[in-house]
Amino acid sequence: CMWRTGCRGWKVPERYEIRELISRGHYCSVCEAHDQTAKEPVMVKKVGRMFEDLSDSRSVLRELVLMSELRHPRILGMKDLFAPAEDFTDELYIVTELCDSDFKKLCRMDMHLRVLHIQTLLYNVLMGLKYLHSVGIVHCDLKPAHCLVNRDCAVRLCGLSRARAVDE
Repeated sequence: CMWRTGCRGWKVPERYEIRELISRGHYCSVCEAHDQTAKEPVMVKKVGRMFEDLSDSRSVLRELVLMSELRHPRILGMKDLFAPAEDFTDELYIVTELCDSDFKKLCRMDMHLRVLHIQTLLYNVLMGLKYLHSVGIVHCDLKPAHCLVNRDCAVRLCGLSRARAVDE
C-alpha cells in the first residue's frame, strides 16, 4: 500500500485523493476526498492529538465503536479506518460517505425551503433518532452541524462522540 501526503500534511493511502478542507473542529478536521478504488467521493476525518487528553480519546473511541456497529440509512457509517503507515503517531483517519451539506450550512444559505422539504428533513432526523433509541443509544449532541444532508434530502446523523448507551 502506497501513501501520499496532502491537505496540510495528511498521510493517507494512495487510493484516497484529498481535495479540500470541509471543516475543522476541536480535535479533528474533515476533508473532501476521492476514493480512486471505489471511484466515489468520500469524507476523510483526521483525528489529531488522540492521546493528549483522556476525555478526547474516550470520545473518539466511542464514536469509532458506534460508527462500526450501527447500520442504518440515517446514521453516518464508517467505510475505512487507518493510521499513518510509518510509525503510529497520535493521528487517526476515518473515511465515510461524502454528504453535500449539513443543517447548519443549510440554514445560512439564502434560499427558501418548501414545507415539504422541511418535513422530509425532519422526518429523516426522527428516523435516525428512532433507530438509535431502538438500539439503546442516546445521541447527546444533536445539533445542526451533526445533521448531514444530501441534495435528495437524505439525512445522516453524525457526531456520536458524546452518545451514551441506556439501560431499559
